Amino acid sequence: MKGILFRNWKIKAILADPGREWQTRRVMKPQPNSDVVGFTKHGDEYLAEILYNNLETGEIEKYICGDIQKRIKPRYQVGEVVYTKEACFIGGVPPHEWVTFKGEKGIDDSRMVWRSPLFMPAWAARYFVKILDVTPQRLQEISETDILAEGCPQIVASCGLEVQWFKDIWDSDNPKFPWAMNPWVFKYVVKLVEKEE
Repeated sequence: MKGILFRNWKIKAILADPGREWQTRRVMKPQPNSDVVGFTKHGDEYLAEILYNNLETGEIEKYICGDIQKRIKPRYQVGEVVYTKEACFIGGVPPHEWVTFKGEKGIDDSRMVWRSPLFMPAWAARYFVKILDVTPQRLQEISETDILAEGCPQIVASCGLEVQWFKDIWDSDNPKFPWAMNPWVFKYVVKLVEKEE
C-alpha cells in the first residue's frame, strides 16, 4: 500500500470534518517542457498536449503527443486507498512492535526519537484516504474554494488571506518548485475512509 505525507495540521483538519472531500497538490515529476499546454487522460497516464502551427491552414492547433517522454503517470490513481504518513516512534521487536504518534496527548515529546513520516510503514498507519479524483494542472490555477479544500482555516479565509496562506505553505514545503514558478502539479481529491482489507 502506498503512503501519502500530510502535515499534522492537515491531518487534524481532515479528522475534524471526516465526511468532507479534501484536496492536496503534488509536484509533477519530471516537470513537462515549456511547450506543453495541457494533458489528456489515457489509461492511468496523461499524454501531453502541445500547440503547433498547422502549415496547411495557418492555424495554431493542439496536438496530443503520445511520445514516451510526454507521458506522465500520477503517483496515486482514482479509487486507490493510501495511508497517511505521520511522525512516529516504533518500539518493540517484530512481531510485537508498537507505535506512538507525535503530538498524542500524554506523550513527552522531548524524550522520544521520532521517525520521519517519510519512513513510516503501512502497518503502523491509523488513517487512510481514498483518491476520488486526479487532475493535472498548473499550480496557480487553484481557486479560493480549492484552497479551503486544502485545509485553509476559515478565519484566514474570512480575512481574504487564503491565497497568501497557500502560497506561504506551498513555498515552505516546495522550495525547488515555488509558487512563482507556477509548476505543473497533480491535484488529488481525497476523503477519509476506513482501512480496506
